[in-house]
Amino acid sequence: KALFGLLLLAVLIWKVEWEETMAVLANISVPWIAALLMISFVLVWISCVKWRLFLSARGATVSLWSLQELYLIGYFFNNFAPGSVGGDVVRSYILGAHIKSQAGSFGTVFLERFTGMVALMGMALVAAFIRPEFLANRVLFFLLALMAAGLGFVLFLLTSAWAQQQAKRLFAR
Repeated sequence: KALFGLLLLAVLIWKVEWEETMAVLANISVPWIAALLMISFVLVWISCVKWRLFLSARGATVSLWSLQELYLIGYFFNNFAPGSVGGDVVRSYILGAHIKSQAGSFGTVFLERFTGMVALMGMALVAAFIRPEFLANRVLFFLLALMAAGLGFVLFLLTSAWAQQQAKRLFAR
């Protein structure tokens, strides 16, 4: 995996417009970048602690360091692969090989992402409560309602015995 990463990095370096890149980099505030990187690493660490709890509930023991490495590999693939789930597929696959359960790995990655979406939805609802004038914007209101409906639907699928039975019949085909 290290050789593949180096190959992708070499292609990236070869394709970069260096004059334009240097012009952008000259206007960057180093303290702000350092603060944002620190926040990013703290958020990754929190996500990995949550992920590790889900794995522990399944009886799998994986070091926090290994999960952070997989999370960063996932970040890498999300930046270069189309869509936003490529990194999740990669980290789920690698972890599944390690714990010898692709289904268990997928489940924990799904739960980690789902709980993150629930937290994001919660923050959006708190923001809407604090600043209700944001909901006057129809696009924001529509997106918030769509997000809430989607999360509610997924929660229904996860907790409803009827929905789970229907899913089993569908996937049995």
